[in-house]
Amino acid sequence: MNWSRAKTILILFFFVGNLILGYQLWSDQGGVDGAGYVMGRDPEISLQERMRDYDLSLEAEMPEETPRLYRLQLSPAEVDLDAMRAALFGEAPVEPIMMGGEPAGYRGEEGLLVIGGPGAVRYRAMGPTSTEAVSEDRARELSEAFLEGPALRPPGMTYDYAYESIDEDKTVVYYRQEDGGLPMFGGGAILGVTADGVVEYQRLWVAVGGNVGSPEPVLSASSVLTANLPRIGQAVPGGVLVEVLLGYYSPMTEAAEWEAEPAWRLRFKDGTVVIVNAFTGAVEWPL
Repeated sequence: MNWSRAKTILILFFFVGNLILGYQLWSDQGGVDGAGYVMGRDPEISLQERMRDYDLSLEAEMPEETPRLYRLQLSPAEVDLDAMRAALFGEAPVEPIMMGGEPAGYRGEEGLLVIGGPGAVRYRAMGPTSTEAVSEDRARELSEAFLEGPALRPPGMTYDYAYESIDEDKTVVYYRQEDGGLPMFGGGAILGVTADGVVEYQRLWVAVGGNVGSPEPVLSASSVLTANLPRIGQAVPGGVLVEVLLGYYSPMTEAAEWEAEPAWRLRFKDGTVVIVNAFTGAVEWPL
């Protein structure tokens, strides 16, 4: 047998076969990406197919923007405890909770207000309260009434979302902090609402000092989601992705100043939130 001639025929055979296969994939599906997934002409369909492989589904619109963003310099916001006391208790008598010679909170018949750290406060209603959750619309209505006092609703506080927490027998309402049109994740305000009204209020607020460094392009939402599908599939089995939002992630810290980087927030129907760094694609929350 002429092995040299046979080798040449085999090479030509595989070359032509690869050309035909590649053309079919390109003409029918649009090509294959580096991970071996077939990329369709409609990226959203391709992403849905990938998510189904990990028992996930998509109900959110995937943002297409990839702006260039700065890092942000942050510090804890100041807490006006006396103004919050007046907004919550009015003229009712309260007992100060002292720490280091200064009031760190107040206790009254209706509730307890305490500082929870730099820029953080927490209020909890006292006495028996209803364990009956309310609809999300009703919870938002009661939350808006509770936040009428400016001390309880600082500038930049925007309604985020609400969901009924079956385990906690209350409806949880989230408000986020926004700066320059972009939300801050990791802080904001959380209100627990029952048929009796707002029974719990927590707030973590930051002060934005300015931009840091040079602006850098962020990764696309679809790329960071695709890269983290195995991990997200384990964290949120059967999860339904309902919102994808670009902002900045700032976890609670004891530091006097720190930097925050852009992040994509992936919110699922059951209330689970996954935060992914928009510069690196690494999952920031949950760790």
